[in-house]
Amino acid sequence: MLQILVGPTEHSKPFFVHHSLITSRSRFFANALKHYDGDAAGKFHWLEGEEGIVKLPADEPAIFANYIQLLYQGCIPTRAQINGNSTLLPAEELNAAISLAVNKEYEDLAKLYVLCEKLQDSDSKAAIITAFVQASLARRENGRSYSPNVSATRLIYDGTMACDPLRDFCVDSFVILANEHWVKGLTAEHYHPEYVFDVMVAMTRDRPRPADRTRLKNAERYCRKLLSSEVKVVGAKGDEAKGE
Repeated sequence: MLQILVGPTEHSKPFFVHHSLITSRSRFFANALKHYDGDAAGKFHWLEGEEGIVKLPADEPAIFANYIQLLYQGCIPTRAQINGNSTLLPAEELNAAISLAVNKEYEDLAKLYVLCEKLQDSDSKAAIITAFVQASLARRENGRSYSPNVSATRLIYDGTMACDPLRDFCVDSFVILANEHWVKGLTAEHYHPEYVFDVMVAMTRDRPRPADRTRLKNAERYCRKLLSSEVKVVGAKGDEAKGE
């Protein structure tokens, strides 16, 4: 058995996993525990292989526990559940509770995917992509389906390389399904710059251009907005003066 210590040293949590299982799935562990032939004086190998302990101080124990369950049971325990009886909650509270639960589900899936990227486990990455697709198709307690949220998308972009297939899924979800309420209350800072660019490229390729182009033929609409902005600035300055 191999011991894996996950989390900061003072708060690390030990996990025990069969050596042959994890090295057959993860190139990271296979390389860390591989024995190499040395010179004429004998053999040498990585310290992790000699001690039978691998330390992952930068990773979350809860996410690694999900990875262990995926290895041994072939399932991902991240399905969102809301607290309480959904049939008794007012619609607004139900929608808010579902949004919180689904957001956590996607964020946990994203963290697990990034961990598998680090561990170089392609089979597990494929399983997690499938879980993302299934989660996006699932009808929740309010009858709605939900796509990956902005924080999950940022986690994916922060932890993967360009052209990663899960990045493609996030972009496709936005291009095919997004409407105005997806970005309500958000600013540019919420989005990963590479994600924004990928969405722009995909939009030019996949979204049809509006047939009505009349707003591009008249400057009045834009000038009205300019004048409106100037009025707001003047008003704000006036309010500040009154306060003084």
